Amino acid sequence: MIGIFWIIDEFLLAKRIKLSKVEEIKGFKDSDFSHFFEWEKMGFDIDRYDKFPRGRIVYNTYNKKFIIYAAKKIIANEEYKKMIIDFFKIKKYEFADDEHYKI
Repeated sequence: MIGIFWIIDEFLLAKRIKLSKVEEIKGFKDSDFSHFFEWEKMGFDIDRYDKFPRGRIVYNTYNKKFIIYAAKKIIANEEYKKMIIDFFKIKKYEFADDEHYKI
């Protein structure tokens, strides 16, 4: 599964979708979930949207590997990484720092 996630007060908040439900584009499968719009739909304070570390999981169809783009705070924490891997039920993956997820 792929999708988006946040770590809020040591808990994982995430939205996921099965790979079979997503179209491949140029060798990748990515959800069309937007952190901003999903945050807003859940009714959270929009001013706090970028106060928590977050990330996105995409799937590389060429090497059949998930790429977990995440904030440095998440990548540095083994417990956070385990929560994400378990929730999204992924096996072959790599974590990647992304400037888009600054916290």
